Amino acid sequence: MPQFDIETYEVHSTAFPKWHRRYLMLVSPDLSHGIRHRVHMHFSSSPMTFNNGRMIGVAGNVGGLNFDGVNFAVYFRDSAFDEIYEILRSENPVSFKYFLRDIATAPEATAKWVSSAGIVTGPERLGEGPADADAGLLQARMLLGDLAPSGDGLEHAVQEPEAA
Repeated sequence: MPQFDIETYEVHSTAFPKWHRRYLMLVSPDLSHGIRHRVHMHFSSSPMTFNNGRMIGVAGNVGGLNFDGVNFAVYFRDSAFDEIYEILRSENPVSFKYFLRDIATAPEATAKWVSSAGIVTGPERLGEGPADADAGLLQARMLLGDLAPSGDGLEHAVQEPEAA
């Protein structure tokens, strides 16, 4: 599946009299001369589907002969929002991964169906957990006695008394 890195994201949440709309907009790094891909991830209790329920979104400007990146509109269930948002907030790097299909009536068109999409993290160290790896190292060093808390709120290396 093709993918591209995500450089920034925006969270949108809007209330209307009878419904609520929230979506994430993901933006790629500058590909060349300010060209960036954009992904609008829409979340709903009944997400839209296309092509008789077989496609979850559309992508425009795929292979286009202009100076814009690809623009994606993909639709997910509400239940996916928290997981995707947490990954965006806490992981780095994160990429958008997708698979496209031709629109049968216009296979040469620059618009394509999105048949699957999601985000993926870069390689992770085993057991890293939600905190920085350094935080675990700091706790281990304190337990082993390498560091001792001081009155100034900082940790300092324990100095062995010099032999006389």
